[in-house]
Amino acid sequence: MSSDDDTLTEKGTIQNRMLISFLKTLKLDVVISSPTSRTISIAKELNRPFLVEPLLNERDIGPFKGRKKSEFFNFCKDNKFSFETCKTDLIEDYEAVFERANKFKDFLVKHYRKKSIVIISHSSVLIALLCALLDKKSNLMYITSLQNVSVSHIVLEDDLRPVIKYINSTAYLFK
Repeated sequence: MSSDDDTLTEKGTIQNRMLISFLKTLKLDVVISSPTSRTISIAKELNRPFLVEPLLNERDIGPFKGRKKSEFFNFCKDNKFSFETCKTDLIEDYEAVFERANKFKDFLVKHYRKKSIVIISHSSVLIALLCALLDKKSNLMYITSLQNVSVSHIVLEDDLRPVIKYINSTAYLFK
C-alpha cells in the first residue's frame, strides 16, 4: 500500500510532470491538497495559492501503510472482510472515508462555491467526494475506481447542483 514517502516509478514521474503541465494551463482560484508529501509537492509546483486539508488524507490502513497490497487484502480476507469494509481499531473503513468526504463537501460549499478548484488527493477520498457531491450513497464507492493522475472536473452551481464536465480523465496524457 502506498506510503507518504513512496518514490514514484519512472512512469509515475512522467505522468506527474504531465499532470502538472496540464493543471498549469487551467484558470484556478485555489489548489487544495491532502497533507502527504507527494500531493503537496504537486501543489507547490503549480505556483498557485494552495492549502493543505487533513480531510483529504488517504484511507488510514494502520499497520499496513507502506506494505504490499496483498498483505492488506489477505488480512481482510482472513478476517472475512471485503477490502472496502475491512476495519479494525487501526484501519479506517470506506464509511469513515465517506464521512470525511461529506465534511469536505460542506467545507467546499461554504467557502468555494463557483470557484475553480483543484483537489489533489487519493483515490478512495476522491471517489467518496464524487459520491458526496452527487448525493449518492457511499456503497457506490465499492464499484468504481480512479486511475492514477486522472482528472475530474465538476462545477458546483449556485443551487449546489454539481455539473460534471468529466470524471476520471487521463486524456491530457495522450496529447
